[in-house]
Formats: sequence, C-alpha cells, structure tokens
Amino acid sequence: MKRIKILGIAAILLSACAFFAAQAPDVYADVPEGSEAAAIVKSTGEEFATLPEAFEAAASTDTITMLNDYEVTNPRIDENHISLSNKTITLDLNGHSYRYENSSNQRVTLLRLTGSGTQLTVKDSSAEQNGSIYSTARESAVIAINSQARLVLYSGTIHGNCYGFSGSVAVYGDGYSSSNSSFTVYGGTVESGRVAICAEKKGTVRIYKGTITSGTDMRSTPAIWIKNDGIVNISGGQIIGSEHGVSIEKKGTLTARNCSITGDSAEDANRLYASGIYNEGGSATIGPNCQISGREGLCSTAGTMTISGDSTIYGKTNAIDINGTGSVTLNPKTTVEGAVTGVHMRGSSGSPTATLTVNGNDDFTSNNDVTIKGGQTAFDLEGNYDVDLNNGRYQSESKIFATSGNGTVDVPSALFNIETAATEIEESENITGPENMEVVYLNDSSYGPAQGWYLAASQNMKQVPAKAPTCDAEGNIEHYFCETCKRYFSSAEHSDANVITYEDIAIGKVPHEIVKVDAVASTCTSMGIMEHYECKNCHACFSDADGQNQIPEGSVLLPPNVHNWTKTDATEPTCTEDGNYEYWTCSTCGQFFDKDRQVISEGDWIIPARHNLTRTDGVPPTCTEPGSSEYWTCSECGKFFDRNNNEIEENSWELPAAGHEGEWIITEEAGLLKDGTKVLQCIHCQEILETGIVDGYANYYVKSLKVVKGKKCFTVKWKKQSKKNRKKFNGYEIRYSLNADMSEAKTVKASKTSRSKKIKRLAKKTRYYVQVRTYTKANDTTYYSRWSVIKTVKTK
Repeated sequence: MKRIKILGIAAILLSACAFFAAQAPDVYADVPEGSEAAAIVKSTGEEFATLPEAFEAAASTDTITMLNDYEVTNPRIDENHISLSNKTITLDLNGHSYRYENSSNQRVTLLRLTGSGTQLTVKDSSAEQNGSIYSTARESAVIAINSQARLVLYSGTIHGNCYGFSGSVAVYGDGYSSSNSSFTVYGGTVESGRVAICAEKKGTVRIYKGTITSGTDMRSTPAIWIKNDGIVNISGGQIIGSEHGVSIEKKGTLTARNCSITGDSAEDANRLYASGIYNEGGSATIGPNCQISGREGLCSTAGTMTISGDSTIYGKTNAIDINGTGSVTLNPKTTVEGAVTGVHMRGSSGSPTATLTVNGNDDFTSNNDVTIKGGQTAFDLEGNYDVDLNNGRYQSESKIFATSGNGTVDVPSALFNIETAATEIEESENITGPENMEVVYLNDSSYGPAQGWYLAASQNMKQVPAKAPTCDAEGNIEHYFCETCKRYFSSAEHSDANVITYEDIAIGKVPHEIVKVDAVASTCTSMGIMEHYECKNCHACFSDADGQNQIPEGSVLLPPNVHNWTKTDATEPTCTEDGNYEYWTCSTCGQFFDKDRQVISEGDWIIPARHNLTRTDGVPPTCTEPGSSEYWTCSECGKFFDRNNNEIEENSWELPAAGHEGEWIITEEAGLLKDGTKVLQCIHCQEILETGIVDGYANYYVKSLKVVKGKKCFTVKWKKQSKKNRKKFNGYEIRYSLNADMSEAKTVKASKTSRSKKIKRLAKKTRYYVQVRTYTKANDTTYYSRWSVIKTVKTK
C-alpha cells in the first residue's frame, strides 16, 4: 500500500513531526559506526542509539546499562571509538557485548581513559555474567588508560588480540609518580590471544580476584607484562600465561601474595623459558601463599626476586633458573620443586653474577624451612655464581650438587639437611663450609659427620674489604674473618700466627662537618625549625657550633601555629541565589575548612541555586485535537522550564493537532470489464477521508523490460508471459518517444508470443524513452494493462 500525506494539512503535520521527535529517542537516526538502535539505556532512563552517544551524554556517577549487543562495524583507523575524560562512569554489560571483530590489520582502541578525574567501572549484573568488551584489532589495546585515569573491573570479560604488547588493557603512566594511571581487578576475566595486561612507566595494576590469561598463538605472550617501571600488585586470583604468567623488565615491580601464577599453558616445547614469572631486570616480592609454576617456575636473567611464606615454586624442568646477573632470595616456608632440577644457575662471566641466597631455619621441618627438591639434581650450577645456603632442606633422587665453572657455594651453618638416595656428599672445590659440618640424612634420621666431605678450616674464611670511616661509623682495613671461630686474620691462611684483634683493623670515626641551620617560623599548616647546628654529612643535630652536645633530630622541630577560625553558617539556596554549607576560614593562613575542620578548596561550600519544580506530563496531539509537551513549574518563582531545565514562555508547550494522514485502501478489486472502488482512510483515527474509483484494466502487465541499442535502431526485450497468462491477453503494445513524459510517442504492436520487438529507421545517436504494455479485446472493446517502467536507450 502506498502511503500518501494530505497536502491540505502539511503545515500541521510538520508541527506534529517536531513534537514526536522531541518526545522519543531518535531510534531511526543514521548510526555510522554502531549497531542496533536503542541499544543502551542511561541511569536516568534516557535511551541512546549508540554506546558513544551514551558516554557523551552521561554525567559523573551515572551508570550506563547495555540492553543489546553493540558492534563497532566501521571504525576510523588510529582513533578511539570512545574517549572518556574527567568523568566517573559505571558501564554495566548486563550480559551483552561491546565488540569489534575484523581480521584486517587495524589500530582501533574501543575505550581510552584520560585524566586524573576519570574512572570507568565495568561490571556485569546479569546472572550468567557473560558480558564482554571484545576486540580483534591487531595493533591496539582494547582499553588504554592514560594520564592518571582509573579502570576498575568487577565482573564480565575484557578480550583482546593485539599482535603488539599493548595487551587487552594497557596502563600507561608518566614515569614520575606512583600515583598514576591504574587498573584494579576485583573479579571477572581479562584475556587475550597475546598479552592480557601491560603496565609501564609507573602505570599501576592491582589484582584482588579474577582470572588473567594470555593466548597460545604467538611466542613471548605473558598474561601480564611489566615494562619500564610498571607496577603490579597481585593479592589474589589466577594468572595463566601461554608462555610466561608474568614478565618483568626494565625496573618493573611485582608484588604477589595469595595467588596462583602459571606459565607454559601452551605447552610448547620450543619455549625453553616458559615461566610462571620471568624477570629481565625488575624486582619481584613473592609470598605469602603463592603457587608459581611453569616449564620453569621462576626464571631470572637480571634484577631481584624474593620468595617466602607458605609459597611453592614448581617447574616441569627447573623450578628456578638464574642466568646472567639474576638474584633470588628464598626465605622460610618456601618449597622449590623441579621435575629435573631444583635450582639451575648459569652465571655471567663478569661482576655482578648470578646469586642465590637461602635463609632457612635449623629445625629441619618442611613447614618451617626452605625446601629445595630436584628429580635428578637439587642444584645444577654452571659458570660464575654465588650461592649462600643458610640452613635448609635439600632433596634429590641422585645428586644434591652438580657444579662446574668458577662459582662458589657457601654453607656457613654447621648443620646441613639432606634427603637423598646417595650415601655420601661429593667433594667440590666450589663448596665451602665449616670444618665440623654435620649432615642430617633424613633416610635413616641419623646424625654424624659428612661422609666424604673434606673441608679445610681456611675454606670458611671471608675476605672483608677495606672501608673508609665516616662521621657516624668506624671504618676498617682489609682483613679476613672466620665465621666458624669468629676471629680476625691478617691473611687468608687460617693460622694462629695470623690472628689479629678488632683494634688492629678498626679505623676511628672522622669529625663532623658542622653547619648552622637558621630558625624557620611555624605556620598554621607546617612545623617550624629552631636554630641549631647540623652535620652536613650524617645530618646529626647539635645545640652548639662545636658539635659537642648532640640533640635528637626531632627536638629541633617547632609545633605549627593554631588556626584563627571564623565560622560561616550554612544557608539554603533559593531559585536564583546560591546557598552554602557551613565552612570555616583561617585568617592567618587563608585556608578554608569544612564543618569537620578538613581542608577544602575555595568554593567547595557552594550549594547551587535550584528551583522547586513540579512536572506536568505531555499529552500527544490527535488528528483533530491539540496536545502539549511535558514541562515543569517552579512553585517558588512561578517560572516554567523544559526537560533540559531551560526556562520557557507560558503556553510554549502547546502543540497543534497533528492532522490526518491517509492511505488508499481498495474495497473492491477492478475486473477486466468493470471498475473497482477504493477509500482514503486516516492511518491514525481510521476516519474515511475520500472515496475513489479503480479503473478496470488487463492485469497482465510487463514487469521486466530491457532495451538494446543498435545502429539507427533498438530492440525491446521482455520476459515471456506464462502460457496461462497468454490466454488472457491478445498481444503487446510498444511506445517510444523523444520526451521523458512520453508525449508525442509512437506505438507499434507485437503478438502475445513475442519476446522482443526491433524498432528501425530511427535517428542515430539519439536518446529514446520506451515502455511496453499488454492489451486484450472483449466485446469489440480493447483493454490495456498499465505501462511498464520507462527504459532509456541511445542509438548508435
């Protein structure tokens, strides 16, 4: 049916259209980059056609709830689909997805957060919690966090697939302040075909719960990558990496407790260092209550790692691998277990070298001590290394030590805890310890001297380098110290002839360098300093210029002044005048304070003017009756306002009657030899506006038409009618004209079995307009179908 607007009431219809546009969201507007209309609803109840529109309109503290999936179909390259700045917004996925799927190599960031006043909280309130923010863009993070902005995840999934190392979530700091861009995970999942989370330049990640995973389709894909001073604190949850669980480089910092970190989830044998934690130059503090595992549990090529407190390190090959200049410290209640080797070290040739320090207990119980287990060897040591074993529990099916190179293993304790199938501890030039070392063989619980371990007393000597004295500490000359007999020696030979006293090696303190420190007056907000004297080297404080009477450092501080308060009482706002909360002013320092005496900024006490508004609902107009739009009235000042709180004139909310909009409806079909009837009915109120006649005609019209040009001619072709239809008409009539309105047209006829007609003797290179119709004869009268569509052709 064809919809027809009645021209006589066009002006009224335009007014009605304007009214309806103001009453409902524009769900039929063009959506250049999004998907379904009305996909998002804001906390105020206002609906939006696209997610970017909802973010643009949202105010701080608003919640945006997704009602349908929203797909980015045609993003602009190198641009953020949504940018959030200086707002605190909550996005409730509500079981739906905000997604971008495209296999092309595009740089598309779905969300970028910028500015210290910016926070986005993501949650999924649906029962299934299967909502997601999903992107397959290869060169950009799904969510990028810049300039001290904050992202918080409570539930739902963030999924990315970036080929680079931006991660599904990229946290970029400025490199100067630890109070920087941050990502906090209280639950949900962050996953990626590559890196899940990347933190750099003091960007901070905090994980309390949830799952962080990286994919299996690319090497060097940690679940969490800490770059360039990035900071990651893990207090719970699961970290699962296809290669590394966590990778640390360039002064990155990791703190982990109460969590599980797993590497080598891809189980790719080519990834030799697929570790739970891989450290290339940062620092890691692990424990308490951590489970770290991978092809290698921990791998450190540089930087430091400290593990303690009911933590377990497991490796499918080596539990701990220390290469280059890496350093690892193991503290009590730590278990290290490798299917092949407990600890493997391959130190660098220079200094510093690879370092392992074991700070165990001497009670030999696995729940309190440091335990190192190796399927074949507890320690496999190569190159240049430095190992200090301060007690501990060591277990192996074969060897405790396999040593080579120039490294040293120092066993300063007289007790050493061994569980091994071997009956002896092999000699090694690399291992030093006390002469009377005892070994506990847990196999038979017997105590006795180490069988086959021959250690000279001189091997327990420590060289102490010379140290220059300062004003607060004595120095010493170079000497040697025996940790067994606790005596000082002039050379490395452990001989009574070389024994010296502490007085022989000690160098007394040097005098202080005293400078005067002038007094500084106190203020209301800062402490003052009394006049005194201070050593510019050690910063010790004195009451005299000679430095004879030292005083405590804190005693030179003067308490701050007392504020001189002035109270400003609270006032209620009116329709036109701002009010204020109670606040206080100090006439001494000029600062402002709230009623609890907490410092506030100037103007924080202002309560904006506000009207006492009452809403009058809108009434849609009918075809014949006027209506009105919604409006608000202030009971205090009597003024009127629209939905956007703009003041309006009285009666400006009135809307004219919409007027009728009709469409023709056939009430009786026309026949071959008789006319039909039709009525024009209003589609809104169904009132009959007009009646009309439907002319009788042959129904078998030409629906498909093609014109082929020729030299001074053209050929008209049409689709052949069915045999059944051909019985109902007698032939075809073709008309052609030089005019688009078919005036002055010429006609020719063709039989009903024809499928084409060639028109000759025409002007060359001339445009013609062509139509075809069928005709039939009945009772000496010829009836015609309606004409086909007009086709144009230009002769050769």
